[in-house]
Amino acid sequence: MDKLQQDIERYLHGKMGGEELLAFDLRLQKDKELANLLQEEQLARKVIREAGRLELKETLQEFENEIPARNLTPRVIPLWIKRAFPVAAMVIIFFGLYQVFKQNTMTPEVAFDTYFESYAAPSVLRDNEGSAMMNWKQATQLFSDGDYQEAAIYFDRSVGEVPSYQAEFYKGLSQLSMEAPYFQSAVNSFDRVLETDNDFVQQARWYKALALIGMNKQSEAQPLLKEIVANEAYNHQQAAELLTINWKR
Repeated sequence: MDKLQQDIERYLHGKMGGEELLAFDLRLQKDKELANLLQEEQLARKVIREAGRLELKETLQEFENEIPARNLTPRVIPLWIKRAFPVAAMVIIFFGLYQVFKQNTMTPEVAFDTYFESYAAPSVLRDNEGSAMMNWKQATQLFSDGDYQEAAIYFDRSVGEVPSYQAEFYKGLSQLSMEAPYFQSAVNSFDRVLETDNDFVQQARWYKALALIGMNKQSEAQPLLKEIVANEAYNHQQAAELLTINWKR
């Protein structure tokens, strides 16, 4: 494994910190080839996860198809169970997998995919002279069009045209909205939002918690989720649900 691949691995596992992390984030913004390599690695991992879930689904379907062929009678499967559970759930019980659902178990990847919903697209603001702010306008258009990678670049450039916390919030949101999210970069953006008291603090705290979960850092996300619940802040009900999950690795 060459050094570049090692750096990508360390970045994805959240093992970079301090100046090294800042330098890597800056390099990602300027080096499109590196950004593409990172995105390809994230996509490959997502494909592997999806393939695993598809294989489980197909296996359960095979079990379900086998049930009629086994001539199972009410003595083997009581009628009330047949009425109470769908066939797939019955199969899971027979194979000892029902604990996954009973114990509210979920992987970090599935949790992120389940709970992440992008925030509303920002409006186009104008400066005191009424002229459009070019970087912000371009960023908001790209965000609305779903081109989140380019949107993140223009939101970064729009610092100075709009309050920095606003630009950082939508930059982080763009990084999470990508097909293969830039979790660590998003966390960095939300941290900068949380440095001051502003209109996006509650939202930034929620999305930072989700990004940490996406990075398999549930222990770091937990205090944020508890704070959201305690203050009945943005998405506090979803935060409460995440706090009940038994994490599966």
